[in-house]
Amino acid sequence: MFCSVFAVALNKPTTLSSEFDEFHKSSNAVDGNKMCTTSSSVAASQYSTHPWLLIQLETAYQVKMVKVFARSDGYRML
Repeated sequence: MFCSVFAVALNKPTTLSSEFDEFHKSSNAVDGNKMCTTSSSVAASQYSTHPWLLIQLETAYQVKMVKVFARSDGYRML
């Protein structure tokens, strides 16, 4: 089965190691929005040396590539 990498994770259940606040939900990571113009449209954890994001794909896939998009709201990343 061939699927685009983006479509596989779109709107799937997610868990973040911690959520920065009620606006930076883990589900923001898979909502399809790649141009995050406000800070509340990104998934963000509390400061951590080992943050993680779990995306439940709900079926088995052979994953060959994962794309992560950086914030675009002007916030300085660490």
